Amino acid sequence: MIFYKYCDIETAINILKIGKIKLNIPSYFNDPYDSLSYNYKFQADKNDFYALYNSIPIEIREKFPLNTNQLEEAYNQLSFFYMKDLFAITCFSEVYDQILMWSHYASSHNGVCLCFAFNNEISKKIKKCKYVSSKEDISKFRINDALISKSLNWKYEKEWRFIHKIEFPFYFEQLRFIESQIKKYYRDRDGIDISDWITYRKNKIKEVDELNNLFIENVVPDSIYLGCEYLNKLRMRENILLHEGIPVYKPNGEIFKGVAPVKEYKHAIFLKLAKHLHVKCHMMKMEERRYKLSLLKNLNLDDVISQIESIKFATYENIDLFDF
Repeated sequence: MIFYKYCDIETAINILKIGKIKLNIPSYFNDPYDSLSYNYKFQADKNDFYALYNSIPIEIREKFPLNTNQLEEAYNQLSFFYMKDLFAITCFSEVYDQILMWSHYASSHNGVCLCFAFNNEISKKIKKCKYVSSKEDISKFRINDALISKSLNWKYEKEWRFIHKIEFPFYFEQLRFIESQIKKYYRDRDGIDISDWITYRKNKIKEVDELNNLFIENVVPDSIYLGCEYLNKLRMRENILLHEGIPVYKPNGEIFKGVAPVKEYKHAIFLKLAKHLHVKCHMMKMEERRYKLSLLKNLNLDDVISQIESIKFATYENIDLFDF
């Protein structure tokens, strides 16, 4: 089966560069009812919390010691979690031409839709979503059913989900509350530098993320669909990087304030990556007489890249000019 993933240009570049699709926790999705199951709610285990603290290198703990009361205070700040937080998910659709999907997930049609034909090992982990009429229906489900159940309001998405059980859940949240105690009791003291803790925390989270393997790995899209607004200069603005330190001069020799030469075109970078990987690209277009998207025929990728790179200057201040 073919699966489609709508995304912004930054996400798409990362997928092509590293060959991985990042997974996310359902609690951060845009639907507050997502994966909701009232029968599966709990607090992080206290023994696990203290084991995590004791695993912090002794030199860090000695530099920023927390007593039992301070650790209890940190633990009590940990809220109750839903069972859904034990899983990481990424979402796909059956279709590439859904107008609302382009609007919601692909930067208002300025992003892309990636087409994947996964191998059997990946495909067997991808489950079709069910759409139900009430949250009471979802609350009665087992957790596996709740993870793929959504309100009927989302039925147009025709969604499928890759679901992965997290081996080390809540790690970030527990470290975050330990850090809040370190900041509370040490950061404001004269001469106390907590940068050692910050470095440890960042490295540990990166290490645990790798152990949790929150990615679908070794993926290359079979084809790519560009949004119908892919060449819209105003929408493209946020994905253009500028040489703000290089002055631009008016014809009379005055410096053109708030304008800079373009340094990098992310939309062009993405297309060059696609060319390098030999991935076929298509562009969506709006039909004139119907509210419908269709494919633009005979897309010349080099011409599209040239159109993007023809933008030589852009503004970085709120003035009414994009390029000239």
